[in-house]
Amino acid sequence: MPYWSQEQESILADMIKQGKTVEEIATTLGKSVEAVAMKVRRMGFVLPQEGKVTVSSTTTMLEPILPAKDMLSLQEMMQILLGALDRLRSGEGISSQELRRYRLIVSTARTYMAMLERFHNWTKIEQSMVDMAARFIERYKHELAGETDAARRSFLENQIKMLEEQVNESKQYKPFEKKPSLLSPI
Repeated sequence: MPYWSQEQESILADMIKQGKTVEEIATTLGKSVEAVAMKVRRMGFVLPQEGKVTVSSTTTMLEPILPAKDMLSLQEMMQILLGALDRLRSGEGISSQELRRYRLIVSTARTYMAMLERFHNWTKIEQSMVDMAARFIERYKHELAGETDAARRSFLENQIKMLEEQVNESKQYKPFEKKPSLLSPI
């Protein structure tokens, strides 16, 4: 019997709580050790090396996702998408697992491209804000050079200091820096 009944799942859960090993559970349920181990992981339990099953603090055993080193450009993502679509279109010898994988790639690519466009727009806005702050710094410095009123000089110096701090805090953006677009072809 390849599927797990509710009764088998209940017995499995009870045996896990009793601290039984995977081998003991497999023998009791008439399943392979691999099938039991896979079911244990799917249920959110941990399988240490010695075969004892312990309760996990999370419901999944997936590896944490780390940030990517580089972003894919629109062109790179389109190439991946078109490769998946070509493979889907051919339909030759595609297993159900490959079919799911290619469909996931197509779905992910669509989402990525929409997010990439939003990211591009936000980075343009952020760069514009840094550029604007830099322009105000230049303007205030020019105005400060000819200012004789002490109160106005103090005001301008404070404004310059505040804007310079904002520009320096922006580690990603430098005034008037033109970054390559991820949306346009290389």
